[in-house]
Amino acid sequence: MIRVLAMIAVSGFVLATVCLSVAVGLAGPEAVAQGFAWSWGDHDWGDHHGDGRHGWNWTYSHSTTDGPGESRDLAWTGGEALDIDVPAEVTFTQAAGAGKLVVHGPKDEIDHLVVENGHIRFNQPMSEVSDLTIELTAPKITRFALNGSGKLDIHGYRQDALDLNIAGSGEATAEGSAKRVGLTLAGSGGADLAGLATDGADVTISGSGEAKVGPKRWVKLDISGSGNVTLTSHPARQETHISGSGHIEQDDGSDESSDSGDKT
Repeated sequence: MIRVLAMIAVSGFVLATVCLSVAVGLAGPEAVAQGFAWSWGDHDWGDHHGDGRHGWNWTYSHSTTDGPGESRDLAWTGGEALDIDVPAEVTFTQAAGAGKLVVHGPKDEIDHLVVENGHIRFNQPMSEVSDLTIELTAPKITRFALNGSGKLDIHGYRQDALDLNIAGSGEATAEGSAKRVGLTLAGSGGADLAGLATDGADVTISGSGEAKVGPKRWVKLDISGSGNVTLTSHPARQETHISGSGHIEQDDGSDESSDSGDKT
């Protein structure tokens, strides 16, 4: 009797395998293109019904993957301000001519993206955003706001002033030149402006943010919390105010946290 049951079980296994192979074969390229996949779970013989009936226990899963992302040109009608309210990787390059904005990412994310008066946002709450990048070229943007967890890279900057405000955990970098830099960090974000040649910098940090600047002539630093400022230069005039455990250091590792007030 046991031998008969074993033969039946083996025959059932072979038949099931053949049927599954035929099913996948009939699905053809469409199944492959949609990311169709089988995964086998426990396939032991036993009472899996709870009523004394015995049989094979099979499990499988079917998964689909989204298609490739797309690129889309969006009109840029902003002036001298860029306000980023999406968790994207944004690259700004200063260039002559009309402004141009190109978005790369999943279609469903781009469909809900709105660019209006220099403000980039979604027109509805998004549960999850991934792999969204934005490339913007414009002749003159001097004020940047990064809200949330986005990333901003500024290239080829050539203006009298640059004002950057980061609220949240966003990160920013900048290279080029500006006579004056104004940087405000609220939260745990960071800004590396060491690549930006400037005469003076006014840095305000509230929270645990980190900043790196290299002004030539003067710097004003105001830290409230556990923030950190790294100076890549030795400006002639330095004014500092620290409230909390924040500190100031040179890029050679020396700590200047004890130097509060005016330094000439």
